[in-house]
Amino acid sequence: MEQILFELTEELLQKNDEIKAIFADVKKENQERDFYQEVKPFADGVKALLDQWEPLSIQWLKQNPVKNLHPQQITHTAENLDMISIQCFFPKTSLTRFRHYAESVEYVLKNLLFAIQNKRE
Repeated sequence: MEQILFELTEELLQKNDEIKAIFADVKKENQERDFYQEVKPFADGVKALLDQWEPLSIQWLKQNPVKNLHPQQITHTAENLDMISIQCFFPKTSLTRFRHYAESVEYVLKNLLFAIQNKRE
């Protein structure tokens, strides 16, 4: 379970980076992407990862408490990542809010990876 969680968390970190890159392009071009061709397939892929990651993360945290990481943060992170995986395709999305959510997601994912690595050592 721990290895799967580690891999899913790394994959979500990569998705978060991809989301930030998409958003930068969309803002630069100032043009929405096609919903059915790009937005929905991408967001569905992120959602599928989150559906596996969230319960595993919560279960792992309950078994391995981490000082600055709580199950509620996992739930918020899943919600935020799901949300920005859609919003990144729309140029009218607020840059400040988007950055806040993306940085928050990155913080939690990196802390979880760090906690898993520390437990292994």
